[in-house]
Amino acid sequence: METPEPRDKFNDRTGRTEVFKLRDTELKGLLNKQTGLVKHELVEERMCPACGGHPKNARQLWIKEGLFYNKCTCGMVYISPMIKEEEMDKYYGKAQSAKKWLEVLQAQEDLDEAKFGHLLDLAAREFRPNVLTAYLFELAGSFSVFYDNCPVLKAESHSLRQSRLILCDHTARVIKQGLELLGIETIESM
Repeated sequence: METPEPRDKFNDRTGRTEVFKLRDTELKGLLNKQTGLVKHELVEERMCPACGGHPKNARQLWIKEGLFYNKCTCGMVYISPMIKEEEMDKYYGKAQSAKKWLEVLQAQEDLDEAKFGHLLDLAAREFRPNVLTAYLFELAGSFSVFYDNCPVLKAESHSLRQSRLILCDHTARVIKQGLELLGIETIESM
């Protein structure tokens, strides 16, 4: 089995490295320089999205990009305190990284088709349909998490809405094609 492309090379080739650098620079403006956390006035406490549990009952797992990741007693991992919605609107409305990310997503279609084609070739060559089912399962799970946490039609800005719509369309087409190859019928809507 061929080894996958190293993540750093993939990020460089696809433009993600540039997006990450832009995002990191922009994110510094949200952080308190002394604590490394998102500035207090920009955040608000958030209850568990799964059960409504209070963050004081959750266990803090880690801090990433100035935000606390907590695990609720129900098992859900979520961020609290979270950046206020109006602050997110301001951030994404002026963020160059969001605009660059849209360009990367639009170029991503060809790259994903190449990866998908590689997986199909591998599954056929080695008589391993499980390679395709594992990929589709992982893709569907990742998309589900994305869809639950990121409003698509009510996104904070037009460019963010467009990038999310592109992602939804592309993901649906890949899953549909993969399921059809496995002989599984798909439905048009739920």
